Amino acid sequence: MTRRGSNLQYHAILLILTLLLAASELTAVQQSGTQNVPVTEFLNTKVPEFDLQNQTIVDGVWKLARAPEPFAFGFENVLKKTLRDPDVPDPRFSLQLKDKTVREVLDALCQEDSRVHLVYGRDHR
Repeated sequence: MTRRGSNLQYHAILLILTLLLAASELTAVQQSGTQNVPVTEFLNTKVPEFDLQNQTIVDGVWKLARAPEPFAFGFENVLKKTLRDPDVPDPRFSLQLKDKTVREVLDALCQEDSRVHLVYGRDHR
């Protein structure tokens, strides 16, 4: 992949993960009906058990989105140069975590997929 294509893919993934966290805030507001749940509160939600076996980061985020604090998310892939180019396979990995926060699970997922860099919306650590 060219440097430009790699750069586009990096920025697309970064944008998607930022939107993922913004969507989680919107979902929390809709569920509570009154107050906006801060990103830090959502990220500090405990996940009792998280297990992936030979799956991708999309599988992991999908599983996390159905866990204790459901949230909406979306993923986009960078367009291929031509339609004939083969799809680039997503890296697969296994991950077993217990009693971690949503933030820790997201961090672990991002560490397993070197293409991803995570930014936590307004919560810049």
